Order: sequence, then structure tokens, then C-alpha cells
Amino acid sequence: MDSTRRLFLASSSPRRAAILRLLGVPFEILEVEADEPRTDDPVESAALAALAKHTAARTALAARCVRADAAKAPSCERYGLVTADTLVFCAGKVLGKPRDRDDAMQTLLSLAGRTHQVFTAVALSTDATDGPPSLLVEASSVRFKPLSRADVGRYVDLAAPFDRAGSYDIDSHGELLVESITGSYTNVMGLPAEAIAPWLAAEGCGTPNVAGIAPLR
Repeated sequence: MDSTRRLFLASSSPRRAAILRLLGVPFEILEVEADEPRTDDPVESAALAALAKHTAARTALAARCVRADAAKAPSCERYGLVTADTLVFCAGKVLGKPRDRDDAMQTLLSLAGRTHQVFTAVALSTDATDGPPSLLVEASSVRFKPLSRADVGRYVDLAAPFDRAGSYDIDSHGELLVESITGSYTNVMGLPAEAIAPWLAAEGCGTPNVAGIAPLR
């Protein structure tokens, strides 16, 4: 019997997909919508959102597999499923996606010359999971350079970070903003490669190559 599992990434984030590609594991995108509960605690908030996405994704995947079986298409009976949520946290405040350019500018100016935290919660399960998924939360610290309004404006115009938590994308002209990172770079992108690689390998979801993420650093 084939021991490999089809891996599904329930996310529309191109950055999370890029991380899995760099790990060298085959996967499919499963797009789902879910309410994302928020609390004042960034770790709890990210975890609740990742779990909510996971519940929605498992429901959608179950329906997809039923349809595939009915159509005698390739089965997805053996699968792995990954969902994630990333939050940026600074000075007691969760920084979400900006409303517009001015909001992005203000957020980035508020981070200038300071250290903030990025939390990513990841929920993982397989077809054999009985009960809730495995859950991990990774934290990274990011220190921004001192930035002028002109610096921030240049970044926003180049990166257009309007769908990014914290109003920035570390992998799109991040060198204009970031002075240093403590912790996982890919965690700041939205999916901690080093943390999920052992699970992917153990569950037969390909053979992840953590060295493959080196070009991102």
C-alpha cells in the first residue's frame, strides 16, 4: 500500500505556497472561508483562527473526497492538511491588514526603530487523525530600522502590502524595513518551515528539505 499522503494547504496565501515549494513537498491548494475569532491575546487569537480554518477545510475536503469517489476520480482518502494564521503584535496591540495606503503608512511608522513579534499558529491533521488537529505556535521577533515617512512611502509603493498583517511582507523588499530577525524567517512570511517539516516527514507528506529555504534568508 502506498504510504504517501496528498498534502492540502488550506490557504490562498502565495507566501505559504512558496514555502512548501521550497521545502520540496508536493501539495494542492484548498481554498476555504472561515470566521477568524480574535481575542486580546495574540497567541490565542492566532490559534483559534488556525483551528477555525482547519475545521472548515476538513469539512470541504470531506465533501471533495465524496464527490471524487462518486465520479470515480482519484481518491483523496489518504491526506495531510495544513492551515495557518499569522499575527503581528507590537506594544500590546495586534496589527491587522491595513485599510488603505494611509493606514499602511501609519502602521509602518509606528513600527520604525522598534521590535515587534510575529506569531504563526499552524493546525495539522491527516485522514487518520481522531479528534482535534495538532497545533503549534511559532514566534519570531523583528526589529525595524529607523524609518522616515519617505522611506515608508517608498516601501508601500514598491510592495503594495495591503493584504498583509502588519502592513508589510518580509519577502517583498523587506530589506528596506528590517534591521534584524530573531527566530524563523519563514514564520514571519506566514508558515514556519523548520517547525512543520518533521510533521510532514513523519506523516508521509513528502520529504521536506529545510535546506531548500536558504535562498529566502
